[in-house]
Amino acid sequence: MKKLVLIGLCLLIPAQTFASTALSSRTLIVSEPVDGNAYLAGTDITITAPQGGDVLAAGATITTTAAIGGDVMLAGGTVVVANPVAGDARIAGGDIEVSAPIA
Repeated sequence: MKKLVLIGLCLLIPAQTFASTALSSRTLIVSEPVDGNAYLAGTDITITAPQGGDVLAAGATITTTAAIGGDVMLAGGTVVVANPVAGDARIAGGDIEVSAPIA
């Protein structure tokens, strides 16, 4: 049974997790590019530096003021996308504002 659980967990973990960064904090400001994909969690999240990979973020307030080179998955009470997103966007929130192009 333990082997089945371990195998199941291994299948659920993305193969590219080695090229990602996970950050969490109450107030999180991403002011430098992240290598690979960024997984963010916090109350207030602000992305001020361009990101080359995908961005997945969950928080009360999420604001992107820099270009995103990959896909975004954002979930929050208030979500603002103020700069272009090169990939797809999946956004869930109470208040959503998109003022930049999404590919």
